[in-house]
Amino acid sequence: MKLDEKGGLQDSSQTFAYKTRRNSPANPIIVLHTDLILSAFTEADMLRLCKGLHYVLWMQDKMLLQEELADRISQLLLVFSNEEEKVLFIQSTFKSLAKEWNHIDRWRMDKFLMMMRRVLRVLFKHLSSLKWKKSIRDPYWSAFCRTTMSPDRSFPDGLKFHFASLILDELDNAGGMNKKQVTACLKPFADLLAVRSISDYMFDSIIEEIFATILHQKSEEVVSRMESDGAGEESPPGIQFDYVAIGQMLFDVGKKPETISKRRKKLYELVKKFDIAAKDGDPYRFEVPVPEIILLVLLKLKTTPKYGDPPVVL
Repeated sequence: MKLDEKGGLQDSSQTFAYKTRRNSPANPIIVLHTDLILSAFTEADMLRLCKGLHYVLWMQDKMLLQEELADRISQLLLVFSNEEEKVLFIQSTFKSLAKEWNHIDRWRMDKFLMMMRRVLRVLFKHLSSLKWKKSIRDPYWSAFCRTTMSPDRSFPDGLKFHFASLILDELDNAGGMNKKQVTACLKPFADLLAVRSISDYMFDSIIEEIFATILHQKSEEVVSRMESDGAGEESPPGIQFDYVAIGQMLFDVGKKPETISKRRKKLYELVKKFDIAAKDGDPYRFEVPVPEIILLVLLKLKTTPKYGDPPVVL
């Protein structure tokens, strides 16, 4: 990779792709580190850079080198000198991936999904080291709202689904969040549920991968505690949720006039489950239905029989 007279990038995607033909993932990354220190990046520069990185990974077929390369690409986030360029790198990475998404064959898909996870992991660790400060966190979430949390149907649903499936795991892995911060990070997903233009697939994916997952985790905690009679070891520290706040957030989305009626019903069912979770109950507890005849018999048995009354016949 070379710099032009203005300090910009020259043909970054072609340069990276050429260098990877030597099957050494380190070479283009080492050169890139030098250029990142020397260059100020525009959005166009960053998109070219991320397109080049995309094809670096595309052309690497050896599994171990794919993992090393995904790690190196994700670590590039930390090379940029300011948060504005870091945000631009994240946004451009997802835009580049979205542009090429429909051209990725099934043999190559896994390595790009892995890269996406590694990028989020490095980003969230970075934000955790900064105590998830709102002024720093919000620009990244705004970038997500333009890409992986966007209602734009031109941005692939499959990519959005994978992002939704990763975010709770990687937030938990990064740690350092309080309940209020967790709720703030989940709010864009809740807001997306009110958008009429999103597909049913995307709506159901957000419900299952985000909100139902939170409830299932609570259910497992309650069941585990009941099985140990409350005397077991405390659950390991992890991401904590404000069930009241999340339930209220979903209720507010459900009552919006633009929310589709059949989706509103699903949202209100979730709200009821979050209310149970907020009371430290099992949101997925199954009550065995009692046949009506048994209920009638029990009701009769509760009544004190008088002398001469006929016996209860089942």
